[in-house]
Order: sequence, then structure tokens, then C-alpha cells
Amino acid sequence: MLATSTGKTLRFILKEEREKPPDEQTTFILKILPARARMLIMDHMVSVDADANVQTAKPGTGMLAACQYGIGGWENLRDPEDGHEVRCRTQRRGQYEVVAEASLDRIAGAILELGAKIIELNRIGDDDDEHQVGKAPGSDDEKKGNVTTPGKSPASSTSERDGQHSATTTPGSPGAEPAQTAAAAQ
Repeated sequence: MLATSTGKTLRFILKEEREKPPDEQTTFILKILPARARMLIMDHMVSVDADANVQTAKPGTGMLAACQYGIGGWENLRDPEDGHEVRCRTQRRGQYEVVAEASLDRIAGAILELGAKIIELNRIGDDDDEHQVGKAPGSDDEKKGNVTTPGKSPASSTSERDGQHSATTTPGSPGAEPAQTAAAAQ
């Protein structure tokens, strides 16, 4: 097993948006979460009895929790009525800054796809590094536009889709090391 790289973010474009011109695509910033946030998501997904047997699976609330903890923001999400960009509002939940429910309501149709991707990115226990910070460089997922280089348009060039991969640490995000946060602030 490899260590997990928490505090990093990855850019993600929904499947239905990938064929649009880059300036019309909405990009979601997804987080690699620390263990506590992962377990909080798990708490929303299942209930367990005293013998550690799963009693109830709750995928809907689990996906919603994954999005609340795992979305770090978005770019180019437009209001259908006036065309203005929709802000990703957050609220404090314990030690974490999470996406506010009113903001999740604005992306309700994308909750299942985003939640599934966040859970996939944050899966632990595999012996390969495929699930530690998204897909490996050059993977099918990356070539299809699922993972892109931060700060660039996901479909702006063929080379971005064909093998470049990077993740960035977001200052103040769950799992960001104090040194990373301080260095980023300078």
C-alpha cells in the first residue's frame, strides 16, 4: 500500500460537458481528503451494528456527503437565467470547510457523478498507486478529460489529455500540511 497524498486537488469535467468548447465547460475542483473526512463520508453511507455488520446502505446521502467534503470549488458554472457565474459557497462543519447545501442544490444533477469520482479518488487499501491521487499519467480516464492539469483548460490541447497530470495542494484544505499552507501564503 502507498501513502495517500492528502491536501491535493484535481480538476474534473463532467462527461456531458467534455464535448463542449473549453470556454463553455464547467470544471470542478475535487479534493484528496484526510482519513477523518473519508470516515465522515462513510458514516453517511452505511450504518453498522455492534458486530460490525453493515445494516443499511445509504448511497444517496453518501454521495451528497462526498460532494460536501470533496468539492473544493468550481469554475465556469453559469446560471441558466442570467448567464452569471455561480459561486461555490461554503460553510464550516467541525474542522472542515464544506460546500453549503444551497450550492449543492445548484449542481443537483451532477451529485451522483461527482460523488462517485470523489469516492474513487479517495479510495484506500489498494496495492497500486492508481487510486492515490486519481489516475496515473496517460491513463484512459485522463485521456478522456477526467483529470487535468490545474490552471489550464481541460480540453485546450491534445498534450494535456495525453499524459500530463498534476495535482496541487490547496492551502487550508483538509489534509494540507501547515508548512504547505504557510509556503503558499507567501
